[in-house]
Amino acid sequence: MSRPLKPGDSFPVRAFTFPGGKSETLTSLLGDKKGLVLMVYRGMQCGYCKAQLAEFDASLDELGERGFGALAVSMDTAERAAQTQQALPRLPVAYGLAESDARASGLFLSSARKESEMPVFCEPGLFLVRSDGTLEAAWLSSLAFPRPTAVAILQAIDLVAGVDPSLPPRGSR
Repeated sequence: MSRPLKPGDSFPVRAFTFPGGKSETLTSLLGDKKGLVLMVYRGMQCGYCKAQLAEFDASLDELGERGFGALAVSMDTAERAAQTQQALPRLPVAYGLAESDARASGLFLSSARKESEMPVFCEPGLFLVRSDGTLEAAWLSSLAFPRPTAVAILQAIDLVAGVDPSLPPRGSR
């Protein structure tokens, strides 16, 4: 068994595909940003996910003021991700997260119970990724809720912004 992902480790998912077929690396998404809020959502069928993603879509300016970007990703197909993207005017939505990448990220996986769900999908996770591609913090759930709010994540960003960046992140021991 491999060691679980912990703060300070290199984030294992290095590439993302978007509706329309465009791909981007984690490095290009980070660009000159201080970090990235990466939200893994259960899929277009999840009402809790839709609410959380809409909240972060509305908070993109506040994230940007802090030097952070945001990205939503799921194991959905391109068509399902495109439907999710239509409801989110600004938040980038990627799709096709591989089961191996989900496992490497420490995410919980579920099997479909309803026709509207993908055969296998990730339970929600939110990752705060540093500018160098390492994990600062993670919030994982084994079911649809609870999950952190945009306000809570903005507070977390403000907290870590005041810490010497040469120090290892909390939880890395």
